[in-house]
Amino acid sequence: MARKKVALLCGYLPQYRIPFVRMLSEKCHQKGIDLKVIYGNPVKDKRLRADQADFAPGRFVSNRFISCGKYTAIWQPALSLLRDTDLIIVEQQSKYILNYVLIAGQLLGLRKVAFFGHSRNLQAKSHRTIVEISKRWMATLPYWWFVYSPREAKYLKQLGFSEDRVTIFYNTIDTTRLLQWRSDISTAEISELRRKLNLTSDNVCIYVGGMYPDKRMEFLIAACRRIRALIPDFSMLFVGVGSDAPIVKRFCAEQSWAFYLGPLFEREKAKVYMLAKLLLMPGAVGLAILDAFAMRVPIVTTGFRLHGPEIDYLENDHNGVMVEPATDIDRYASAVAELLTNPERLAEMAENCERSASRLTIENMANHCLDGILRALAAG
Repeated sequence: MARKKVALLCGYLPQYRIPFVRMLSEKCHQKGIDLKVIYGNPVKDKRLRADQADFAPGRFVSNRFISCGKYTAIWQPALSLLRDTDLIIVEQQSKYILNYVLIAGQLLGLRKVAFFGHSRNLQAKSHRTIVEISKRWMATLPYWWFVYSPREAKYLKQLGFSEDRVTIFYNTIDTTRLLQWRSDISTAEISELRRKLNLTSDNVCIYVGGMYPDKRMEFLIAACRRIRALIPDFSMLFVGVGSDAPIVKRFCAEQSWAFYLGPLFEREKAKVYMLAKLLLMPGAVGLAILDAFAMRVPIVTTGFRLHGPEIDYLENDHNGVMVEPATDIDRYASAVAELLTNPERLAEMAENCERSASRLTIENMANHCLDGILRALAAG
């Protein structure tokens, strides 16, 4: 029996996607499926270029960028690599010109096309723009959908897309190293870091991530002041960088109990996580929630409208807390203070974080995607 051929076409491959792509390729091979991974290069953005990775078994194509005002369209010259392919999986983004060509080919009966990723732009300021209207229309056209979370599947159902042709793969990252570091880092190392930062209290919270308007750093700083008034020995660690980092630096320079640590990675990031009882993130939450689960640090966020799909992994009062309304600083500060003064509840939530991390693994993500591929290939 001839082996089935599937293509996974990515605009570019960020570092965190490599473990997933490698594992999915191996699982497809075991099932008699040849998975061809095709990827390009990101737009001229230093941050994205720094995050770009290569995948040796894959095929690199040099993307071409076409600017029109504030919009940039991307042509991926990959058509010649897609011949004799049974299923093509592409990222659902309106800027990819090739997606329109492939969908047109599907309508002509050439091959099946599946979309991968967000079913909508969760950070869109308005859903009435031509781009967003086009994206909604395009979302109904593929043969299959691979979505990040149940919320995305629900949205597609509202658009009229058949739920029988949707695979929820539970987007995640490889937290294996974080888990290993959490196990390996000694109490002596943590004590030394405490001494270095001059932390004299256990009531330490942390922020880890980009620092820009959607992350609501000013809200977080105001909340920290109120938490400190409620918990006199409260301390706060800020890890990250971004356009709003100067706001954080000024605040930390004024307060002896607040520390700006800049961007930290890998083992150093794991060490500061181990100092903290809670991750405070009142703004947009994305993949950071997975690091928090792996490190047994519950997240406290708000019902902010610009969260990524990973917010679906938060179970309120189980593995984290979502404060409503999103604008209430006093309620947010009170929620944090209540947790810090309730060690039994905090310990239970930390255990629940670890259970969530054990489910949201790269292997399970690859298994969900493999199941979707098999179903899409078999469907008439």
